[in-house]
Amino acid sequence: MLAIGLATRLALLGGSLWYDEAFTAWLARLPLPRLVAATLGDVHPPLYYAALWGWAKLAGLSEFALRLPSVAAGVLIIWLIWHLAGSLDLSQPARWAALGLGCLAPFMLYYSTEARFYAIQMALISLAGLALVQQRWAVLVLASVVALYLHHLSFLFVGGLLLAGLLSWPARWPRLVISSVAIGLLYLPGAVVALWQAQQVGQGYWVPDPTIGGLLGIIDSLIFYSPRSPWLLTGLATSLVLVLLAADLPRLWVAPQTRFLLVASVAPVVVVVAISVLWQSVLIHRILAGAVPFVYLLVGDVLSQSRPRLLGAGGAVAAFVLIMLVGALVGRVGRTHANEIYHLPADYQPGQIVYHTNVGSLVIWQYYWPEAPHRLWPQPGGLATSLTDATKSAMGMQQGPPPGPGQRWWYISFDNPTSTGPELAQSRLLASQGRLVATLRDDLLVKSELWAE
Repeated sequence: MLAIGLATRLALLGGSLWYDEAFTAWLARLPLPRLVAATLGDVHPPLYYAALWGWAKLAGLSEFALRLPSVAAGVLIIWLIWHLAGSLDLSQPARWAALGLGCLAPFMLYYSTEARFYAIQMALISLAGLALVQQRWAVLVLASVVALYLHHLSFLFVGGLLLAGLLSWPARWPRLVISSVAIGLLYLPGAVVALWQAQQVGQGYWVPDPTIGGLLGIIDSLIFYSPRSPWLLTGLATSLVLVLLAADLPRLWVAPQTRFLLVASVAPVVVVVAISVLWQSVLIHRILAGAVPFVYLLVGDVLSQSRPRLLGAGGAVAAFVLIMLVGALVGRVGRTHANEIYHLPADYQPGQIVYHTNVGSLVIWQYYWPEAPHRLWPQPGGLATSLTDATKSAMGMQQGPPPGPGQRWWYISFDNPTSTGPELAQSRLLASQGRLVATLRDDLLVKSELWAE
């Protein structure tokens, strides 16, 4: 399974970077002081970017090199899921079901081949969970602290693990309390940075408000996510699992091992929903990545132990695996290759400026079209919700000036969920003045076009 996991991830490494990955690549090529300054104006800690900066010095900034650390973490997660299942004394069918999900679920394939920190976060949280179960307290503290400095919202999963440990093995509470205090003290500087970053970003969040349908879609994505996942098909499998899980709650709560998995899986979801309702919406599927290995273990146990009247345990497992594989194939985990989208127009002349009204297109095209000068179209205060001014300044993003009379220039529109009202208005105005060269992307999330003037 480790070999299969490695082979599938290496096979899916190709394809173009999307915005978050291109943002990672941009930071990784900055001098280290500017990298840290740029991340302080963002919402994530600098640890991942600084580590990737060091890795890029050795391996370069190609798509393959940027994604390789996530591949390594994704394979490690498979190993950790197997040993977690063994340490929790799950049945052999449950172990293999969880292992199959960790190896082949579209969510794992996608985030184990993305140049971001989610696969590494999942590996660290899984390692912390394994250490808690095996009572290796120093490893629990170390893995938890590194996860917190990797992603501020890792507190959801670290806290969920500690709560799960207290509820499942009350006799361990002295060591768990000591470990919790140690983790809190070691993360205190990171917590101060997190609060400061939240103030800098202010209301510049783009995540939509939570809904029941949105929550169900996110739960579905934790297993079946891919860029074009067939939600109706995969939703049937997810609904089956939720029904079996609800019917199996009494059994799950009785045994300490399954109680641990239940709390570690559900507690982060509850907290994220509460944050989204009471403060600011953060409810997107990748935010819950740290809980996914425990979700797979819980699903594996439920599918192997439940006895639904119509299907039987074997039929439930077979139906679930079949729908999962069909969902993976139809959903197309793979990405579009860069040469299908990002290439120089035949009549582009060196020195001609490419303008953007959204940093989303600027970040991506700067990576794939570095020979052209890229500029943000000047519009006062219109880009604050995408990135803070401090981050844009540290990254070296330039705004304007507008082209002079008779000057040939290019414009790329990139209308997406982060676009502000001024950005969309400016996009329509510039498009009305130019000549449409190509439609780069047009789907539910993004409409992007290349214009010339």
